[in-house]
Amino acid sequence: MYVFTIGYFTIPANLFSLITSRYSAERKNVGGIVIINLIAGISSSLVFALLVPYYISLTKLDVPIYFYSAISLIILTYLLTVTNSIAQGRTPKIVGISALIFQVLRLVSGIIFMFIFNLSILAVILAYSIGYLAQVLFNLFFIRANLKIDFKVAFSAVRKAVVYIANYIQYILEASIVWITLGIVNSDLVVAYFESAIIVSNIQIGHKQYIQGLWLS
Repeated sequence: MYVFTIGYFTIPANLFSLITSRYSAERKNVGGIVIINLIAGISSSLVFALLVPYYISLTKLDVPIYFYSAISLIILTYLLTVTNSIAQGRTPKIVGISALIFQVLRLVSGIIFMFIFNLSILAVILAYSIGYLAQVLFNLFFIRANLKIDFKVAFSAVRKAVVYIANYIQYILEASIVWITLGIVNSDLVVAYFESAIIVSNIQIGHKQYIQGLWLS
């Protein structure tokens, strides 16, 4: 339930990924795209914060800090996706290195925070936040991209990203149907069924790609 809630607000984070990678490879000023994605992340977080009381009543988890602390995850997810896209366009190996840094920091800090916060979800949130922040900073400092702020380029990316929006609208609509059903039946079992369907779908897609990869090789 918690993962589904956070994931719902980070669906659009990848919207500019393909365009950003292309612009980065072309040495265009991509700093403005980072700002746009940051604004989108903050906006999404504000909506999430306003809905926290509803989530608390729905989940019966009356610990507001568990929800409000997730705002950092939402914002960092938006920043991470855009900086990863920039890195892929200019220095792809940086993505792999930053991912390794994330895994190490997530594991180490996760173990430490599990003891400090007595196995609560807050430990997981903080561990992931530290890992994401490290990835974002590593990407920004080590990618050989043009990070100058140019909103003409940023708005051009927004316009061109419209062609990719159909997939994200589909994800949002599917998740919205789950929220509506949740409100009707007042049970989070609906989320379990939804997430199970996603897992089956991902397995099917992965199997198809695997077969195609063997055929192409």
